[in-house]
Amino acid sequence: MFTQSEESVTEARAKAAEAVVADLVASQAWFDLVTIFEALRDMGDSVGTPRAAWEQLAADGSVLVADERVADTLPPRAIR
Repeated sequence: MFTQSEESVTEARAKAAEAVVADLVASQAWFDLVTIFEALRDMGDSVGTPRAAWEQLAADGSVLVADERVADTLPPRAIR
């Protein structure tokens, strides 16, 4: 999970089901690009979050993190 609020997760799942995207939410290794803009510093697990994003990528996908309060680089082993 990318959030620690169970209420937020429950609400997001309900909205995804309503929008008929539940199958996409449950899919694995599907995305070409995952972006995290100005949010990583506020997440409870700032290493686990990019790792979880990485796990959702297609074989040639990328994770883009843009946050002015995060280090310029993340060691590859930190997220793989």
